[in-house]
Amino acid sequence: TQNDDGTTSTSVTSDPDSDGKNLETVTTTTDKDGNVVSTVTEIDADGDGFAELITTKEDTNGDGNNDTITISKDLDDDGKVDMSRTTVDVNNDGNPEKVSVTIKDAITGETVTTTTEDENDDGTIDKKTVAVDKDSNGIPETITETTTEKDGTKITTEFVNTDNAGAPDEVVVMIEHPNKTTTTETGKITEDKDGNLVIDYEVDKYSDGKAISGRTDTVDKDGNVIKSEYDVNNDGTTDSITTREFDDKGNATKELIDKNADNKPDVIKTHQYDEHNNAVKTDVDLDADEETDQIITREFDEKGNATKVSTDLDADGNVDKSTTNEFNAKNQLIKSSNDLNNDGTPDNITKNEYDVYGNQVKSEYDQNADGTVDASTKREFDDKGNATKELIDKNNDGKVDEIHTNTYDDKSQKIKTEYDKDADGIADAINTSSYDDKGNQITWNQDKNADGVNDENRSYEYDDKGQRVKWLKDLDANGSIDKVEKGTYDDEGHLVKLEIDNNNDGTIDSSITREYNDKDQRIKDIIDKNNDGKA
Repeated sequence: TQNDDGTTSTSVTSDPDSDGKNLETVTTTTDKDGNVVSTVTEIDADGDGFAELITTKEDTNGDGNNDTITISKDLDDDGKVDMSRTTVDVNNDGNPEKVSVTIKDAITGETVTTTTEDENDDGTIDKKTVAVDKDSNGIPETITETTTEKDGTKITTEFVNTDNAGAPDEVVVMIEHPNKTTTTETGKITEDKDGNLVIDYEVDKYSDGKAISGRTDTVDKDGNVIKSEYDVNNDGTTDSITTREFDDKGNATKELIDKNADNKPDVIKTHQYDEHNNAVKTDVDLDADEETDQIITREFDEKGNATKVSTDLDADGNVDKSTTNEFNAKNQLIKSSNDLNNDGTPDNITKNEYDVYGNQVKSEYDQNADGTVDASTKREFDDKGNATKELIDKNNDGKVDEIHTNTYDDKSQKIKTEYDKDADGIADAINTSSYDDKGNQITWNQDKNADGVNDENRSYEYDDKGQRVKWLKDLDANGSIDKVEKGTYDDEGHLVKLEIDNNNDGTIDSSITREYNDKDQRIKDIIDKNNDGKA
């Protein structure tokens, strides 16, 4: 049989006992060059025309090996598949990149498809998808995807089809961070005039119903998020927009960042990828004038770890600085060498060690890259991955010189640090902090000699974009504000002016005005010491 795609299929049926039973039909499909691209073997045990067992073997990349194998079973002999298993092993190394199992419950009629994916072929499951089709009509009511990032972040996404009419109309995303805090994103799904999905998310930063922001994602037919609109305080006003373009592999090739939602991009990033979908080059246009201002290039190992990152700060074709990284078998960064002037010789080196939970328990610093460790830090962690204690050896003589002890709240926000500056077991100074529902630090208190009495207190105020706009300083901790600083920001989030009232009498005593270039770099501070309008 000649197929529409140019391939040819040939079927051969055999009846070993000539009794019309245990029929075996083998269908072989070849390409135009005669290469076998698939073989389908059907076993009809009772000769009723319905195969109870179907085995499909496919060579999807033309290397002569069967990389995709599907075994399907019709358990009740009604001509419909009740159970199937598909295994994809493209490089035939015995570690399948993808395994999909579909099972239909004979009693409830529910069909469940479970798919696991090993995206970097290291033997570890990176993504799991479970689709539940309660009435087995081909339209799942729920699809749950679970992925694990390299840093340990676990993301569970559940798509819900409430009307059983086709595409899902609700989605819930649960993000479990390495420090065990969670973020919940709840979205309603609609469709725009171009057939793209539009998902309006309500983002609950700590999953407690308090720190709420908004985001609207536009998703194309290939599942790519081509546009994200951010509403920082969920007031219905878009604060920033990121638009993306993708290649046919789902890689974001261009990002246009509109920092103030005026429909004009402020920063443009263009990405290039290798055959393994690693971002090997990023061109950064810091002022969206269609000219590259910075170039970042990356080299990767076979597991997708960035082993070298080089930065050309002015896009003149010459690398200005580079960082070389080494990773262990668990893809943890164990050594980082910084070449700050890209002369081929490292200027400083940091080495890291980890515990079984992935916490970075020790760092050694070779500050001039001469092969001698100059200082080191050991860390202890709680069960949420927060560093509760830091033991600092300033000269690497094997003796601890300073100890920092940290305390966290239930959201893993640091609320207290005790400084033992001579490592004698007694705190010499204590800093404490508190936060609002959105995670903004609103107070900072310093007990300079750890006598239980604060010596300085500070409080902070924020605008609806989360930008710190006021610093109130009680320099002697007597309950009265001694100094007030007010900040003003431009539309792109730059702190452009700081006004200082040194004695809190309502009069500005001095100010600092900051200027930025079109590359977001601060280029000038204009200091008006007596607020007379003159620098």
